[in-house]
Amino acid sequence: TLANGTSGWAAEGSATDYYLEPVVVGRHLYQKRDNGAAIDHYFVTPDGLAQLQNTFTIPPLNGTPQSVWQQVEIDYLASAIETIPTNCPEKLAGTAFENVTLEQALQINLAPYDYDFYPSPDGEKLALVRHQHLRIPRCDNVVPERTGVSTVVVIDASGATTELFPFPQHGTVPEAGDVYRGGEPSPFSVYFEDVSWSPNGSYIAFSTAYRYACNRQDCYRLYLYVANLDTGQLYVLGEARRIGWTNGGDGINFFRLLSDDAGNQAPHLYTARPDGSARQEIWLPGGATYVSDVKELLNLPWTDGGTRVMVLNAGGGEVMLFNLEDRAFTPVVALPDLMLPENRLAVYALKGDKVYLWATIRGEFVRQNARTGDWFELESELATTGIAPVAVRPFDDDVHMLIEMKDGSAYVLNIDTDELVPVVFAQ
Repeated sequence: TLANGTSGWAAEGSATDYYLEPVVVGRHLYQKRDNGAAIDHYFVTPDGLAQLQNTFTIPPLNGTPQSVWQQVEIDYLASAIETIPTNCPEKLAGTAFENVTLEQALQINLAPYDYDFYPSPDGEKLALVRHQHLRIPRCDNVVPERTGVSTVVVIDASGATTELFPFPQHGTVPEAGDVYRGGEPSPFSVYFEDVSWSPNGSYIAFSTAYRYACNRQDCYRLYLYVANLDTGQLYVLGEARRIGWTNGGDGINFFRLLSDDAGNQAPHLYTARPDGSARQEIWLPGGATYVSDVKELLNLPWTDGGTRVMVLNAGGGEVMLFNLEDRAFTPVVALPDLMLPENRLAVYALKGDKVYLWATIRGEFVRQNARTGDWFELESELATTGIAPVAVRPFDDDVHMLIEMKDGSAYVLNIDTDELVPVVFAQ
């Protein structure tokens, strides 16, 4: 492997009759600019050089609640404007809803560039979740309530856009048997807890959370939808969480948390085709924590190919990998001291699942032997920058990690040499 990430890969043939295909190891990186009107797409190599590939131009989404919202959202806005001045008028002070009638609120201009985006595996397309929302104060919470409609679209660098589906914030909550308790307050009543492209780029899976009131608290139901980008179909796979693609995108794994008549919850694992057919359950040994029973995720990975998934043991103080093929576990190892759930940003199984690389929300890194549990903190760290990392992703060489920071900067970490270099953005 060269410093710029170029590798020679043996393709087909034998030891005496073969050819080498040059492949560049790298990671796609995206940066918003112009208040969201454009997204620059870079390709970052392990030496820390980021080359501009293209720019996605995001058209503004203009409108008012009157012109774009579904009736269920207008009704919710009407109820809020009627009740908040009576129940908690102080919450309206200084907001766009102070001394405003429903007719006036329906003419408020919605933000034109309120969106989240999720890149395709080849980096050439983006799934955009575009929000046309107002943020309405709540009497029982300091976090405002998002009200309005969102639309999921796919856009490519040429500007071609394909709309997949819209969804409101206060529509019907689907029936479900799996119940997840609420955690930290969220402004969304409906949101995607995970958006995952299939490795072949043909499907996008949406793990969708619906908030509802249960036993005087917030609870959540989670449904899985899969969009077929070739046909435009949207498949409803039902209740699901913690999804992982398998067979290059021809199959998908997901968990459920089923309850018995006494209310006891137990995890179940299923595999199916993207359209939901050929669904089969994979037996799970007892004793491990496979899926969270609250809104917050375990934040533990599937391995590439969807053949193994990291799970918790011993009440969350230990981790191991569960192998779907033989239903066996790798050796149990204790969590490194720094990697409690509230501190953990990411963890990856690298080098043939022999090494775990952990990262904290502050920018500290730990390398752990996945067989013995021995670990050490790398000297390379970003905590002293005062800027929080927002994402950590491995390169395909299992040596380098791309670290994206909240301010738009980025770094490449070499976990073998314990070296950290800033990413240089070339135009």
